[in-house]
Amino acid sequence: MKILYHFDKCDFHPMPSVDSVLLHLTRKAEPDLGKRELAAFEKFIEHSLRCGFTGGTGLLTKKQVSTALRLANLPPIPPSGETLYIQWLCLFRCYRKYYGG
Repeated sequence: MKILYHFDKCDFHPMPSVDSVLLHLTRKAEPDLGKRELAAFEKFIEHSLRCGFTGGTGLLTKKQVSTALRLANLPPIPPSGETLYIQWLCLFRCYRKYYGG
């Protein structure tokens, strides 16, 4: 993903209350997950959103989550729970490594 152009608000009528850019999106040469892993990734996300990453019905322990993110040089999950795509991917790979999920 790359920003190609930053529009001025006065380029539009009526003038928007937000900033606008022109994005260029390109497909990755190699996808992050294979077709076989995609369904398991979706199930991992659904379960984690419903039950949390950790806890009684979570798929990982708190130590596994913190260690996986630290080893991948990723920030911890904030108290808000807002999780970046790369964090989801890291935790899914951790889950698959230890549990074969």
